Amino acid sequence: MQAYSDLAFYQYQLGDLASAESSCNSALQLQLIANCFAPATYSLLGLIAAALHKYCEALHFHQVAVDTVRSRRLEENEAVAVLYTNLRMAWADLSLPIPALYWCEQIALSCQLKLLPPNHPDLLTTYTNIAEIYNTIGKYTKARTYYERSLDIQKQILPNSHKDIAGTLLGLSLVCEETGEYKDALKYIQKAQRVILDSDSYDYIDLIPSYLGMASIYEHLSK
Repeated sequence: MQAYSDLAFYQYQLGDLASAESSCNSALQLQLIANCFAPATYSLLGLIAAALHKYCEALHFHQVAVDTVRSRRLEENEAVAVLYTNLRMAWADLSLPIPALYWCEQIALSCQLKLLPPNHPDLLTTYTNIAEIYNTIGKYTKARTYYERSLDIQKQILPNSHKDIAGTLLGLSLVCEETGEYKDALKYIQKAQRVILDSDSYDYIDLIPSYLGMASIYEHLSK
């Protein structure tokens, strides 16, 4: 039973999705026969389905995983937080930002804040995901708040020249531009450029978004 689960995860990591799906279904069948607790298996089936672009199927599996945990009224832990995050991802894959936001901000984040230190990488990922959802639905002030929280953690745990920092700075620039705060937008985009240029492995292609962003901001400032 565990061997099938381990094999499925290994095959998923290798990108052998058909084999991973088969192994995971075998694991699930054995777990159901033995009346075993199987949220991780459902969650892995959800990840495999998403990788196969079967997004409705992925949502079903992730929802079953979460419902299985919640029906047992178990104490939340980091593994449960991952299940919540995966369910958020399933809603996002279906381009449904409101339920994605609910599972990310109200459920996953609330769980993580109880369990994790304030500079944990998982919190960084969740803050960024929430920022991107708020950006998608046009709530730019909220998006900025979460991008700023992401940036604060990145500055604590990443090298100053890490490209992820540049990505967050670009996100901040975009939301500031949307709210008409063009000087702040320009400040963030210039910082992003400096981070990229200081990186040991940057490619000139990496600078294209910042140049395009600058052009847009200067156009606004000239009006």
